[in-house]
Amino acid sequence: MPLLIVGTARPELLSRRAGWGGGKPNALTVSLPPLSDSEAGRMVAAMVEHALIPAALREVVLERAQGNPLYAEEFARLVSEGGRVEDLPESVQGIIAARLDTLTRDEKELLQAAAVVGKVFWSGAVSGMQERSRSEVEESLHGLERREFVRRERRSSVAGETEYAFRHILVRDVAYGQIPKGTRAERHVQMAAWLESLGRSADHAELLAQHYLSAMELARSAGRSTDTYVIRAREAFSDAGDRAMALNSFAGAARYYGAA
Repeated sequence: MPLLIVGTARPELLSRRAGWGGGKPNALTVSLPPLSDSEAGRMVAAMVEHALIPAALREVVLERAQGNPLYAEEFARLVSEGGRVEDLPESVQGIIAARLDTLTRDEKELLQAAAVVGKVFWSGAVSGMQERSRSEVEESLHGLERREFVRRERRSSVAGETEYAFRHILVRDVAYGQIPKGTRAERHVQMAAWLESLGRSADHAELLAQHYLSAMELARSAGRSTDTYVIRAREAFSDAGDRAMALNSFAGAARYYGAA
């Protein structure tokens, strides 16, 4: 039967895989240009009205956004949360970092813990990392959802868990980058331990291996020991290599076997 597959990616994809899509029948790549002034204006006007930002700020937002919808969206939200126009950063990442700085310490640390899990995360994983009750974490996540940092998914890929996702991958990237390397390594080990606690490790062998691999790389970079979990990590790498080999992902198998 006819099948349509639509995928989105940043422009950096073509830097990593210059030939992506080339020579394949019925494949089409569409590059999205920046928003036009009128398109950006309509979007910003809707955001400004929704956020109750003074209309006078609209032109400032448009000028700074330069057709970038994410920047315009984050800019409008930050201004609505009390940021002064003259103090706002120029880059999208800077805008997101400034918004993160408006959070309470607990909210920011929770969002950073979620960023270690990935773009998609589960309340139980975050609760385990922070040693906070599930109800406290859920309440905080509800507040972050209202402020449009994350969204709750209708279905969860992990039984018995509430699944969330960052509204944009850049929010996750900025939050993750703010964590010191040593702390990041500890969080990845905690996430791996949570995955192991779910049982049936073969079902998420590659995800488990990824967290151990990140933990080891970050720990070594920060001059920390990996002795306490290196044996578990090797087992995870071996399992992930076996699974990748079974799926004919030879590059993945070589990577995990090499790490083991």
